[in-house]
Amino acid sequence: MERIPRSQEDKLMWDFYSITYEAFWFMFNILFLPFIAVATALFYFKTRLEGGESLQDLLERFEKEDLTQSKWQQKMKMKLGSLGR
Repeated sequence: MERIPRSQEDKLMWDFYSITYEAFWFMFNILFLPFIAVATALFYFKTRLEGGESLQDLLERFEKEDLTQSKWQQKMKMKLGSLGR
């Protein structure tokens, strides 16, 4: 078996650590960040509710801000609104 020079051993070890580090953060991003995002959104809505604002008021506010709708978007919004009632 041929011995690998010290500098190549260090490079291989560094590459191993680098790949392991990147794999860890990749898995962390996939597994935990969605839970963190959902928890943040729930906390946001809960604080709005505790402040006395209903979710219906919040939705109406967001709908008012959506001023630039094309005709097909307006038609779809009316159709979807009529289906729910």
